[in-house]
Amino acid sequence: MKIAILGDLHFICPDDPITARVDRACFENTETYFQKQKEYIQKENVDLVISLGDLVDWYSDINRDYAIDHMDSIGIPWKMVAGNHDFQMYPDLSQEVPVHTKPADTRHICTESWLKKGIELHDRIIETDGADLLLLENGPSKTLTTTQTWLKEVLEYRENISLFTHVPLDTPEIRAYITKKSPQRALSKYVCSGSPWLYYDIRDKVNHVFTGHLHFAGELKAGITEMHLIPLGCYSSIGHNREMGRITFYDTCSNRIDSINLPA
Repeated sequence: MKIAILGDLHFICPDDPITARVDRACFENTETYFQKQKEYIQKENVDLVISLGDLVDWYSDINRDYAIDHMDSIGIPWKMVAGNHDFQMYPDLSQEVPVHTKPADTRHICTESWLKKGIELHDRIIETDGADLLLLENGPSKTLTTTQTWLKEVLEYRENISLFTHVPLDTPEIRAYITKKSPQRALSKYVCSGSPWLYYDIRDKVNHVFTGHLHFAGELKAGITEMHLIPLGCYSSIGHNREMGRITFYDTCSNRIDSINLPA
């Protein structure tokens, strides 16, 4: 099976009423840029597309539907893990400067709303020829309360496993890498700090870990576990996103991983 892996896309529907009141213009070209990605994916004989979360820049029904329509337009089955922005809402638009919710506070509401449109966000397994794909929810920098028990049971009887989640795992190597690459980042947010056990439970039991969230790329290895930090999937005018627009291809049978950066 050949998989196309997309980093954060941050779709914003032009018709969302909050658009003009939030300074998120850095993502205004996402739709145009996504068309380039779609065309490239369609030429690559891909079997599955996986979004690593932050599919929308904030949750609203109109943003959700807009993003789903774009992903469906690829014409290839797709799955997603939830990012923090996929749970983040602006519930009171009457304010002059709207304030968004904390993702952890609206996680359950948004999960149900995505599911109404057929989009699963819960921890789950996709069995393929070549590898088992674990899709794990950790958008608010922590896993669900049921994840550790579920994961322990899964790892007991499966081999050749690849893990897909939004926030990078909390390891000394990843913390050091983020600090060097982007010193201003708050590590409590940019690693899975609410579930520090996660790395130690999967270490040497999972071959590949694919994560987004950081908007920049990285390749780290601990034992047999290779951690792939996937950069921003869309175009952004923010200066530190020089590695944006990457598509990563993973062949589960050959274990080959290739990436391409599309021009802005």
